[in-house]
Amino acid sequence: MIRRARKGQSPLRPDNGHLHNLLHKFYEPKFKSRVISNSLTGLTISLSSSGLCLVIYLSGLLSIRSNAWFCVLALQAVLYLIVYYLLTRTEPEVSTDAAFGLT
Repeated sequence: MIRRARKGQSPLRPDNGHLHNLLHKFYEPKFKSRVISNSLTGLTISLSSSGLCLVIYLSGLLSIRSNAWFCVLALQAVLYLIVYYLLTRTEPEVSTDAAFGLT
């Protein structure tokens, strides 16, 4: 919503600028099957969020009551921003109107 508001666009209109859309566009040319690219998109997001927390917890690096989990959350936010930047840097932004056939 912040991204769209900064561009002067309505935050309530749909677009294809979400991380899952960008990851899917990244994987789609590498795999011929849309099912595989869609599955990899979901796995990438799941492993980078829940998977990271699960590995840290199961390995015993942090207890469940540790305040250091806020650092893990901050790390995930930074990784999100880096991946988002890298994916938008190489892909031209899709117009909302063109993406939904409104032109």
